[in-house]
Amino acid sequence: MYLASRCSFDYLHFSYWIGNPTAIKTVKEVCLSIWYTCITHPECISKPTKEQWKLTALEFGRRANFLHCLGDVDEKRFRVIKPEHSGSMFYNYKDFVSMELMAVEGTKYRFVYVDTDRYGKDCDSTIFKRSTLCTSIQTIMQELPSERPLSGTEGLHVPYFFV
Repeated sequence: MYLASRCSFDYLHFSYWIGNPTAIKTVKEVCLSIWYTCITHPECISKPTKEQWKLTALEFGRRANFLHCLGDVDEKRFRVIKPEHSGSMFYNYKDFVSMELMAVEGTKYRFVYVDTDRYGKDCDSTIFKRSTLCTSIQTIMQELPSERPLSGTEGLHVPYFFV
């Protein structure tokens, strides 16, 4: 597991008005807690079923009037200590060493999918293309709802999608 570099701890301790040793200790404790939780519970977020995707799309339609949306996708870069012999794989366009976390959020601000361990140099589309979600959709291991007309209309079938 890679922890953030020292300069990001300096930023944390100034942002929250706490001492630098407290910031370092807190970040390490949180990271270790997340790490051990993931080891003891390898599947914290279960794989969504076709019915769960439909419910998410219905909820997006109800709450945001955005029909057939299965979730919103976003990535977040986080600083890491450069792994040995990694060259420039983790060096991103923002001039620091990082890894990427990609997540799909459903309604009610809950994650329905999370993918980590991507190189910092990768762009958003590459991260999505290499994710297990994209791969499972392409190989039909992850079933999405079938195309159908938007509610209240007839004829044209519209696919479900991510934003």
